Amino acid sequence: MKLRATSVLCAAILAAWVTPDLVAGSADLPVAPTPRAKGTAPGAAGDAHTKQLATARELLARNAKDGQAAHLEAAWKPVAAVLSAPDAGSTHDALTLATELIPRLRIDVVKPWLVSLMAANPERGWAVVEALGEHLTRAEAALASNPDRRGKLLKLQSAGINAYLATKAANPPQKALVRFATKWMDEAEAARRAVPPPPPPFQPGRPVQPTRPPSRAEHSISIYDLIDAAPGSRFVESLAEQEFRARAIESLVRTYLVEGDETAAFANIELLAATKHASASELLAEFLRTWAKNHNPNPNSPFAQQPIVYGPNGQLISRGQPLVPVTRSLQERNLDELTQLVARIKKLPCAQPDEALLIQAFMSCYTANAIYSRQALQGVFGPPQNLKPDSLARLTEQMRMSVSTLRTQLTQQGQPGQPKSNRKPEDLQSDVLAGYAMTRSLLDDALARQSTNWRLALTRAVVMFDELDFQHDTQPKPDFTTRRTEIMAEFARVAGLYAAQVDERDGSPNLTVYEQWFSAALGASDLQGLTEAKLPDPRQPAKIRAAMQSLPGEAGERHVAEFAAALYPKLVTVKPAMKPRFLKMGAEVVDYHPRLGPAKKLLNYYKDLSKEVKLEVVLDGAPAVGSMEPFGAFVLLRHTREVEQGSGGFGRFLQNQVGNPMAYNYGRPATNYRDRFENAMSGTLGEHFEVVSCTFESDKVVSRPASEEGWRITPYAYVLLKARGSQVDRLPPLQLDLDFMDGAGFVVLGIESAAVSLDASRRDRRPATGVEVTQTVDERHASEGTLKLEIKATARGLVPELAQLLTAIPDGFETLKTDAHALSVIKFDPESPQPAVRSERTWLLTLKAKPDRTDPNFRFPTAVGSDTLVKFQRYRDADIVPASEEVVIGNFGSAPATYRRYAALAGLIGVVCVVAVVAWRLLRRPRPAQRWHGPQVPNRLTPVTVLGYLRSVATQGGLTTSQNAELQKTIQRIEQHYFSELPDEATPPELTAVVNRWNGTTN
Repeated sequence: MKLRATSVLCAAILAAWVTPDLVAGSADLPVAPTPRAKGTAPGAAGDAHTKQLATARELLARNAKDGQAAHLEAAWKPVAAVLSAPDAGSTHDALTLATELIPRLRIDVVKPWLVSLMAANPERGWAVVEALGEHLTRAEAALASNPDRRGKLLKLQSAGINAYLATKAANPPQKALVRFATKWMDEAEAARRAVPPPPPPFQPGRPVQPTRPPSRAEHSISIYDLIDAAPGSRFVESLAEQEFRARAIESLVRTYLVEGDETAAFANIELLAATKHASASELLAEFLRTWAKNHNPNPNSPFAQQPIVYGPNGQLISRGQPLVPVTRSLQERNLDELTQLVARIKKLPCAQPDEALLIQAFMSCYTANAIYSRQALQGVFGPPQNLKPDSLARLTEQMRMSVSTLRTQLTQQGQPGQPKSNRKPEDLQSDVLAGYAMTRSLLDDALARQSTNWRLALTRAVVMFDELDFQHDTQPKPDFTTRRTEIMAEFARVAGLYAAQVDERDGSPNLTVYEQWFSAALGASDLQGLTEAKLPDPRQPAKIRAAMQSLPGEAGERHVAEFAAALYPKLVTVKPAMKPRFLKMGAEVVDYHPRLGPAKKLLNYYKDLSKEVKLEVVLDGAPAVGSMEPFGAFVLLRHTREVEQGSGGFGRFLQNQVGNPMAYNYGRPATNYRDRFENAMSGTLGEHFEVVSCTFESDKVVSRPASEEGWRITPYAYVLLKARGSQVDRLPPLQLDLDFMDGAGFVVLGIESAAVSLDASRRDRRPATGVEVTQTVDERHASEGTLKLEIKATARGLVPELAQLLTAIPDGFETLKTDAHALSVIKFDPESPQPAVRSERTWLLTLKAKPDRTDPNFRFPTAVGSDTLVKFQRYRDADIVPASEEVVIGNFGSAPATYRRYAALAGLIGVVCVVAVVAWRLLRRPRPAQRWHGPQVPNRLTPVTVLGYLRSVATQGGLTTSQNAELQKTIQRIEQHYFSELPDEATPPELTAVVNRWNGTTN
């Protein structure tokens, strides 16, 4: 036990003596003798270095035990001192400890020391770098899941190598350089792979999916740490093997582009181009594409606005973020940067990049609706006419698209859901015309030098067509058809220029000329802009076919076949309502070529639908409708049973679906079908007819069998009209847009009715059956000499005029005023086997008795026709009750003036008497006794509590003299009876009665 206690005491003393010196990193520590390091010469310096390394090992052991970081930094000091000492001799053990310590230390502790070591002792510093590289190679598997430590080692090696190359004795071994560069390139490739991809393009109606973060299984080094560890220009120049140097530069450029450092990326491209390596041109092209993407302020860029997202039923889901404004300064800054970049590119000794890439970079400097100036073009490229024809054609095509974007903004200005613009329509129109003029000017200059270039000529023809179309939209002119014919002739001339350059041996035809010509013949230069308002030119398909067939050899047949095969893929860019026009004219171009394939099947499907669904407009009654008199017309859908079953019925076309959560449109966008038909109908009929109302059938409508076998009729609407003059002789065709699924989305078919003849110069009575008339007499104003007679008529069909329903007003009355409400169509009659509507009409007559009236009774007018059902009603107070055909009115407006005066006087006397009696009763009512609110009554009545209560009453005051005397007697009596030595033999006081007496009213 004594020996054990002595050992513990010695260990404690030794620990207390050694620890301060270890933490301080002293070189002279009293430690046990340690074997001399391998290769270390004997002597004072060698022994000191050995002791320092032993101290480092001891501190490392302590760190392994307690995990304190201070031990690591303390251990590093002696190791760094040994490696920095000029007389260190062999540093094998020191390097071993250094490679174990450095990855665990902060980089700001090691990096300055390594740089200063390189300046003082390059060979020793290089030995440290090589040791770190070997350690990283050996520990690659162990460090695979520790990207931070790998990045730290790469940074230290890079700093050491760059510092070594800065010394005069810079002649590093290629093996170490290649090893470091290879490791850095491998890590850079993994880091670039781990960068999240850009978000997918927005699709209307679908939520934007979040970008998937990179997989952490790769454990890649951060791209920013790799940039810090990237080899410098001296490092790259020191690589002896040219191909390996080119690979290193490519990796550097791609990594800098991912990080966004375009300056450093282009500097490395210049370094590679100086060697005239073949990959320099490819790397420059990649740089330009990335530069264009990074500087693009258009949609799908950081400046873009998320579009408005609507749900399947039209409800608003999200409006996205507000649009970040793109300033003019940003565009000018982009342009200045590109100008300087192009100047540097022209000085490169490698092959110049494709001009199309420079054009793309130039276009990315601007927003989608910007109009390029000639000065900006000349500043970047020199004279625009010196550009290659293909490049200039692409540039002017983009300018045309920018003008089209301005046109779209002008068209959508002020519409719901569109971003608000403070620009006036006149300013936008001016910009559009200026854009077209600028584009034509560039093309005219280029064609003056290259008149046979079909690409430039085609772009000019398209610009001319767009400019004419815009002028026709804003201010139609009578020469529109003539000018459009001239432009179509220009398309034919361009096709001739193309034909002159076609090689019949070329197996890949270029359809650009013919497709653009065809699009213009449809009515718009771009298929996306094709609408029903754009008028087609039906003469052009045959001309386009003839132009293709005139090509030499087999080239004509190849072009026709390719044109036919390309129709169906392009269908996705066409609006649903324009699909039939597109396929019909396209099939005419190729004369129904066999290569039409699915397009031909789809066209036949559209034709079948048009044959099996028809719109009919049927007058309700005779054609003689009169002028400014109401008449009705049924709008009916006549269709086959198969179409009705296959499309899910026609009830959905009787709905306004937008905003209705219960509406379902079988995969198509929600549509207000009723409003769409009513607006189109009003526009068609508004010139010659007044549209009074449009009554739709219920969306639960059930079709009825038609006279033809297999056909059915679905009532759609009933239109109440008035002809605007006797000269009107026809009801123009109406159109109903129906949409059907077609396997390529859906198609909108405009089903049109035939014109209906009518005669507005005369009028026949409109058919009406089941007429019911209800007459209600209001005699509440009879004393004033007037009656109110309300007449309400309902019928199946249109209610006739009042004179056609009832006889004249009975004798003895005259009509002062007639308020006639307009004829109203209520609904379709669900009980009628044939399409029919229920209507109603109301008249309010004000009647006055004639002076010679002698009959006191009132007789209701009788029905003109025997099939009219008449009901009679009258008012009883505020209620309506049935009445007979003849009612007694009494003294209807005939009481003598004397009687009225006496009655008024009697009424006045009665009122005075009532007032007098009420006043007398109020004055005679006895005054209520005054309540005296005394102290609170005790909850428990005892002689003590009652005496306290009575004394409180006396203290409050407010009593009369007699009341005060009575109160004092009551107090004395209670005291005498309950508390006197000689109690009173009389009956004890009733305490409850006493309290009630003084809690009541005063006398």
